[in-house]
Amino acid sequence: MADLIGMSLAQSPLKSFQTDGADVPNTTVFAAKAILTMDPNCPTATHVAVRDGKILAVGDRSCADPWGGGKTDDRFGEAVIVPGLVEGHSHLMEGGLWRC
Repeated sequence: MADLIGMSLAQSPLKSFQTDGADVPNTTVFAAKAILTMDPNCPTATHVAVRDGKILAVGDRSCADPWGGGKTDDRFGEAVIVPGLVEGHSHLMEGGLWRC
C-alpha cells in the first residue's frame, strides 16, 4: 500500500490501455473521495486501477474495465489521494548538511 501512496500520479499514464485480460486477478481498483492527478487534462478522479505496484488507469469506476474490472478496494473511500513527492536532484554532501 505504501507503494501506491508514494507513487506520483503525475508521472503515470492516465489513460487506459487495453490488454488481453490475462492479469485481471492482480488488478485492484482503489476508490477515493478524490484523487488529485496533477494532470491538467484530468485534474481529479475518483478511482485508480493498480496492478503489481503500477498505475494502469485513473478516472471513474470504469477505468479498469479494459482489464476485466479487477477487485474494488474502498479503504480510501473518504480520503483524498495526492501524488507523492520525490526529490530527484539532491547532491549527497549538500543534502547531508540540510536541516529539517
